[in-house]
Amino acid sequence: PEPQMINLTQEELEVVQEFVKVANVKTGFLRLDFLRLLDDSLVLLEIEDNCPNMDLDKLDLELREKVINKYKESVYKILREK
Repeated sequence: PEPQMINLTQEELEVVQEFVKVANVKTGFLRLDFLRLLDDSLVLLEIEDNCPNMDLDKLDLELREKVINKYKESVYKILREK
């Protein structure tokens, strides 16, 4: 099936943010894949810090621009530090 964006509860978002902190990716994309079960709980499927299959065209325009801008900011930050 086609992956789809889901709306997270505040509690779920906090769990996701903990995984992001642990992954400690300084630049680029970090993709976290979750599966929502029938009881509405989430199960982490994969953490990927190299996302060759990330399809930005699937995002709405506003979110796509936000992702691209955040990516550019992270790259520029790394370049300034060198």
